[in-house]
Amino acid sequence: MKYICTFILLCFIFSCGQSERQKAEQAKTKQSPPLLNNITVETYKNDSTVGGFGYNIMVDGRLMIRQPNIPAVMGNRGFVSEADASKAAALVAYKLKNNIMPPSVTIEELDSIGIK
Repeated sequence: MKYICTFILLCFIFSCGQSERQKAEQAKTKQSPPLLNNITVETYKNDSTVGGFGYNIMVDGRLMIRQPNIPAVMGNRGFVSEADASKAAALVAYKLKNNIMPPSVTIEELDSIGIK
């Protein structure tokens, strides 16, 4: 009886160890998404319906975000200047590079980079 209890205890300990090892291996495979490094930004002049400027965010040469209007602001108006569009695009690119998802922009963030 003593040997049976010892055997059962050892089997239990072994199975717990196997379970922990499997969990550790699964955690390694479930890493955070890869960081986006090949990000480029381009600004453009909007057509007459929106006006102002907008920006595109490209990842590996493919369009990821097209932003013709100022995000987080009511209405459908473009950035006043190309420099403003570039600053907002740089903020979004920073968020993408640092895996800050979603890379949305708030009114407070726009204020902090001087866009009104």
